[in-house]
Order: sequence, then C-alpha cells, then structure tokens
Amino acid sequence: MLSHPSSYSKPVQQTFSRRAPRGDSAQPPEPVPVEGTSVWNLRAANGSLVNCVVIEGPDGLVLLGSGRSPEQGRAIARTLAARFDKPVEAVILGEPVSSHCTGVEALLKEQRNEHIPVIAHESWGRHPEAPLREIIYLKVTMATLQYGSELWETDDLPQMLRRALTDSLPPAPHIAPTVTVRHGEEVSLAGLRIRCFSTGLFFDASLGLHLPQYRTAVIANDFHATPGNFMAIEGARAEVSASWHALLTHLSTMDLQRLASTRMEPLLGTRRIRDMLSTYLDAIDYLHDQTVRHILSGAPADEIAHQITLPEEVLKGPFSRPLHGNFTGSALQHHSRYVGWFSGNAVDLAPTPRAEHARRSIALMGGQERVLAASAEALDGGDPQWAAELARLVVAAGPEDEAGRAALSRALHALGDQESNPLRRNWYHCAAMDASGDLRLSDVRDAVKRLFPLPAHVLLENLRFRVIPEQAGDRTVSIGVEMSDTGEQFGLLLRNSVLRVHEGVPPEWLAGMRLSTEALTRLVLGEVSLTELVSQHEVEIQGVPDAVEELWEAIGPRPELSFHRR
Repeated sequence: MLSHPSSYSKPVQQTFSRRAPRGDSAQPPEPVPVEGTSVWNLRAANGSLVNCVVIEGPDGLVLLGSGRSPEQGRAIARTLAARFDKPVEAVILGEPVSSHCTGVEALLKEQRNEHIPVIAHESWGRHPEAPLREIIYLKVTMATLQYGSELWETDDLPQMLRRALTDSLPPAPHIAPTVTVRHGEEVSLAGLRIRCFSTGLFFDASLGLHLPQYRTAVIANDFHATPGNFMAIEGARAEVSASWHALLTHLSTMDLQRLASTRMEPLLGTRRIRDMLSTYLDAIDYLHDQTVRHILSGAPADEIAHQITLPEEVLKGPFSRPLHGNFTGSALQHHSRYVGWFSGNAVDLAPTPRAEHARRSIALMGGQERVLAASAEALDGGDPQWAAELARLVVAAGPEDEAGRAALSRALHALGDQESNPLRRNWYHCAAMDASGDLRLSDVRDAVKRLFPLPAHVLLENLRFRVIPEQAGDRTVSIGVEMSDTGEQFGLLLRNSVLRVHEGVPPEWLAGMRLSTEALTRLVLGEVSLTELVSQHEVEIQGVPDAVEELWEAIGPRPELSFHRR
C-alpha cells in the first residue's frame, strides 16, 4: 500500500509512449526472417520493428507497408537493394495510417519503376466524413492525455502533437492505390499465391495476407500483447470489440503455423497461435456475456464494472494485462450500447444537479474543511481514489476553489504513481494538471484542430454547436457566405436557436460575408474577432451589415475545455 504525505507534490516521472521506439528513420533496417518462411520483418537499430514486412517470392518481393516517413521508405529501399537480389513486385497498404504507408512514394522512386502496383482494400478512402468533427477533435484531445509529460514539458505544443499523433492519423496527402482487392480475393504476386482478407478494423480498410503454402498469415495490426487493446481509454464504440472478435475468429479458421505482423514479433507454432486466439476470443466473449448477465439483473454500469473479473485461467496468461485499455471500459461500453443513458432506477430520471448535489453533500459532511481534511487523511492512508472522490466534491461545488483543486490534483498524481498501465498513468498525471490549471486542454484541442485540414463547410458546421440560446433569442437571420479562395458559397440560417448550414447562397438572404478559408479558420478558432477581420479588410460585408452582426452575436466563443475543473 502506498503512503503519501498531505503535502504531496508532482513527482519526476518517466514518459511512456503508446508506440514502440522509433529509431533512426534514415538508417537501413535489418531483415529478420520469420522461421520456416520467406517472410521477413525489418528491425531498426534500436530493436523496434519497422512498419513493413517483406515477402520474398520466386519472382520478386511483396511489401506489406512502407514505413512511417519518406526517409524510412528510402532506408527500406536501401535494405532491399543490399540484401535481396530481386525487384519489388507490389506494395500492399495494410492500414490507412501514416505510420504504415507514408514511405511508399519515396520507396517506389528508389525502385525506378513507376508501374509497381500499390494494392489496398476496396474500401480504402471511401468512408464518409464523420458528421460531428468536433467530437472527433474532442476524442483526439482525450487521446493525447495518454502521452504523458511531453504535453506540458514542450515549448511547442503543435509540434509535440504532430509527433505524437501523426502516426495514427490518415496519411496526408492521401495515398491512392492503383489496385484494390476484396475480402477473400486471391492474387498472384511475385510467383506467390496470396489470399487477401479484411481485418475488420479501421472501417474495414485494413488488409491482411494469407500465404497458404507457408501456413502463414501477415497482418498490419498488433493485438496479442493484451486484450485491453480493444477498448482504448479515451473511449471507442462497443463495435470495436466485435471487430477484434471477427478478426480473431477469421484467423482461427486458417491452418496457421506462423502469424507475423508489421508491428509485433511473430508467433510460431500452431498450438501457440491457437491458444492465443482462443484465450483472446474467450476474454472478449466473457466480458460481453458477463456484462449482459449483470444488465439482466438490473445492475447499474458502475456496479457492473466492479463485479466483473476475468477467470483465473485467463489471468495466468500474458494477455490479461491491460497495457493499452482496460476491461471495465469494455463492460461499460456494452452497457451503454444495450441500455442507453437510463439505469432503470427511477431516482436517476431527474437527479439533483451535480453542483447542488455536491454542495448539499458537503454540508451534511460538516463543511468543506472537514471534507478536504478527510481527503488528505485518505491520501496519507494510501487510498488516493477515495481522496480524489472527496476532493472532486469540493471542486464540483466550486470549480474555482483552489484548495479543492489542489487536493484533487495531489490525489490524481498519487493514483498515477501507483498505476501499472502506462497509458492510464499518463492520463492520471495529465488529469492532475488539468485540475490544477497547469495544463489547459483548450489549447491542446485547438492545436489538434490545426493538425487537420479544415474545409469551409466543416468550419461552418462547427458553429452549430456554439449557438447560445440566451443570445439567439427569438431572432431569425439568414446570411450568405462566399469563400474568396475557392469560390464556394454557403447559406447560414439561424432560427429557434438552431443554426443550419447548406450549400449555395439562400434566396432570402439579407446580408453576406466574403472571406478566405484561412480567415474563416482563424475566426472559428477564436484567434481573431469578426470586427478585427473587417478592420483588416479580410472580410467583405455585403448587404445589411446588421444582419451579419446579429447572427454572429448568437455564436458563443470556443468553450473552455476541462474534465476536472467542473
């Protein structure tokens, strides 16, 4: 049991990464054979695997992946030239993320053959944009809390985020394959018979390869380290567990002696592979089925999270350590999916507002000083969770209360210190800084937005979620918006405190504004005001100026983001 003094301060801590160490992208990686096959992993000088697998056939080489950067693509090309006396016959894109395919163009240039096919799943690049980009930005901001101390030690937040997140983002510019394949399609490449299969992840765009003659499968995912991978801390749809289940089930139907990947050490031996797949599948099914079992008894979500533990036979294996996500997260997502927001308990139909509940609870407990004293006592006694829950009451009653925020921050740091899961540890420490105010999540969120291309229609759609009803009142306003750089035209209609965005200037428009996409980006992100843009001649107001101002008055500023100061 850990003991912490009440004067607990932020410890010096390690930075844990959710990715393997990168190594030198420019240094040629070393080929490492997968025993008994013509499949090769590529290992960087620091021991980590490069996101590319080489499959050697009688007539040439087939690559799954091309590395995370142009420099790495060129380094891979040098390795191929030095170690294999065969041409590259095809490059297969297994995952639509930058860490897997950004090196493809540079690699192909080194081959001096512009006709090498680039192959991907038929769904590559076809997925519609999510309608709520703002939710995506929030999720990505939440994900950054898993990266730890880099968040607050850097002087260049955008650069840190670019480094931390780019590997997991879609490649930019978009990479277009020259050939697409379907799930189950068989192709002949470099003299090899290869069966392609969708892994069911990344919107089905991820692609795996089955080499029947070698009883080998090669995938671009890493899943065997821990089942916790199927439920990230920042949250994911319950269907993600089903996607992992589908992949594992499909692999189980293959007669495999070897399972290789661009991102994990190979698994060798039919028995070992089957044991791993069956254990993993059982863990997924167990979490789902036991969650439903407790749901059927009327148990609320938080109670279910405490009731479910994995069977002893699963806990004995290496797959029970939640090094990425956590098992209770899966249970909670299943509960949300099947039951929705209402627990079934009538007391939860119209609960007392959170702040009022906190104030009344504190009064019943003898006042704020007694609550904070109890929080400090719990922290000293080695129970930082209870210490944090008590301190959170004080913060909920008064978000600006410095003593409450300081107590909450100390307890969260203590929780991080005793956490073995590196990503949860990082989350706790970032949460502590959010509580204290040392980390401003709004800055992180806005830097995240700058990493994404923001077309005009997305920027305007985002304004829908910033309408303040008290300011909008009963007004009805319609204006047009023209983008000076692209020629796009949009209509904005404010009615009943709802902002609607549609293409084309509305026929009933009273006024309009003409500006560039960059100016609109700065305006929406709150980097500049409408008045400033007008005075700088970056916005041209057309028609009745009052109408533009009237609509814009209903749009609130970018909300201040915090999970622990409310």
